[in-house]
Amino acid sequence: MVVVQNSLDLSPTDSDVVLLQGQAALRGNQGGGNVVVGYKRVLSPNDEIEGSAVLGLRSLLTLTSTRRLGHYTTAAVSGNYSWDQGMGLQVTTSRQLCHNTSASLTWVVGPATATGMNFSITHRSTKYVITGKLDLGLVTSISSRITYLLTENLSLKVIGRFGTSGIDAELGLIKKFSPTSNLYAGSAVSLAGGTAFKVRYSRAGQVFEFPILLTGDFRDFELLAAATIIPPLASFLLLRYVVRPIRTWQQRRVERQQRLEYAEQLKHAAQRAAAERALLEPVARRRAAAEAAAEGLVILEAAYGILHEWRLDRAAAGAGQQQQDHQQQQRPAAPKQQQQNS
Repeated sequence: MVVVQNSLDLSPTDSDVVLLQGQAALRGNQGGGNVVVGYKRVLSPNDEIEGSAVLGLRSLLTLTSTRRLGHYTTAAVSGNYSWDQGMGLQVTTSRQLCHNTSASLTWVVGPATATGMNFSITHRSTKYVITGKLDLGLVTSISSRITYLLTENLSLKVIGRFGTSGIDAELGLIKKFSPTSNLYAGSAVSLAGGTAFKVRYSRAGQVFEFPILLTGDFRDFELLAAATIIPPLASFLLLRYVVRPIRTWQQRRVERQQRLEYAEQLKHAAQRAAAERALLEPVARRRAAAEAAAEGLVILEAAYGILHEWRLDRAAAGAGQQQQDHQQQQRPAAPKQQQQNS
């Protein structure tokens, strides 16, 4: 099975947003997809309205009105119409319980085949995000999701669900390449669906997902262990011995190119400075000669820039000169030749 999703958001004005989205799925020799067109407008700081149309195998029209009831509470009412099920209504409210915890309650009034209630609570920390969810309806279940930050760009994801349709569990890793792109690889096991391996790549509004069914029997523990251990190990080896050397080589190449460009800039700057000094040298000599003739002030030596190094060089040169003078003073005078008596 292959799932591909692509979305694009356009903002003609600060209050208007246009959404274009395409979804496609392929399983075996059968495939399907749909196109989503949406429009959202911000009516006021507390109100916004959004409409969307889904065209495809399951066409759907949706109109949603969202209002901010307070500083921590938001409510939304959504009406929808589908060709095969008729009208539907959904009411959602969310509230910020504390600084790191939020909760939401959703009540689906209709249609009859989708009637139910959903409650979820999320707690965020600097190292992890944990979400608990309770679904009541035709399918009743309780689930939890934990995302733990291992490093700055690597996260561990654990999902568990228990309900009337069975028990599901999923374990995977998320590798973040940039603020807009990441790669997910994980293994999922279900009492009804067996064991599957999932690969999902997301970049900006594009999502490519490849779920691979390994076995239809969840009791195949050897294959389950292989699906759980081999993907993280292969990902670690690939990142450590393939991706990291390539990125290091690219980084060193960029740094080397930057050093060459900077050295070339310094070379041109030194050449320009030498040319300017050559132009000013005759003028400086004439002025120095004029000042010397008038018994004025003549600058014999000047320094600018990092004066500490200049002082050290001067001190070393002065110490060397003093040592040389001292050695000359201590050297014995040559004996005078005695005059021969005539």
